[in-house]
Parts: sequence; structure tokens; C-alpha cells
Amino acid sequence: MSTTETQRGDISHFKKRCTREERKNERKIERDSVRERKRKRERELEREMEDWGPAFTSAVLFILLTPGLLFQLPGHERCVQFGNFKTSGASIIVHTVIFFVLVSVFVIGLDIHTYFGMFGSCSNDKRG
Repeated sequence: MSTTETQRGDISHFKKRCTREERKNERKIERDSVRERKRKRERELEREMEDWGPAFTSAVLFILLTPGLLFQLPGHERCVQFGNFKTSGASIIVHTVIFFVLVSVFVIGLDIHTYFGMFGSCSNDKRG
């Protein structure tokens, strides 16, 4: 064998080795990116689960819109009565519609969010 054939053989072997190493590196990078995307999605899900905005808004509106607590629409003697602590079937239906409209506006329209991150984000945080 001449020196040129040996050099060609070495070069082709080197090229194959580089391509194998490059493929290994590419697969490793791809696995790392998949893991990173998975971690990112898990963090997003944790963040969504910490969102207490819809529950808090619904609870407050439910209490405030209880028929007869602050006001009653329609009232027994007048169209609107304030603080009479009585209710009727018609006022329950009207207050239900008002509740649904306000919850839809606050939660969906205004996109209200309330986060209490102290309760889970620090214990699951793996840094370092």
C-alpha cells in the first residue's frame, strides 16, 4: 500500500468517526432539548395549578351576590331591596345570571390571576 492509500483510509476512518461523534452529540442535544421542554411544561403546569384567581373571584362574588345579603333584585315590595335577608325564586335566578356574567367578565375577559407561590414552588425547586 502506498502512503496515499493509507492516508485516504485514515481520513475516511476519521470522517466516519467524526460523523458518529457528531450524531452522538446531536442525539444528546436532542434528548437534552426534549428534557428541557418537558421540564418547562411541568413548570408551566405547576404555575397554572398555583393560580387561585378564578376560585377566589368566584367565592367572593358568590358571597356578595347571595340574594338578600347586600341587595335583592327583584325584591318583595320594591324592584330592588337592600339588606332584607330574604329571597325568592325570581331573585335566585336573577342573581345567578348576574353571577355568571361577572365571573365570565373577570375570569375570562379580564384574565384575573392570583398566585400564592409560597405553598409549593420552593419545595419542588431543584437548583444547583
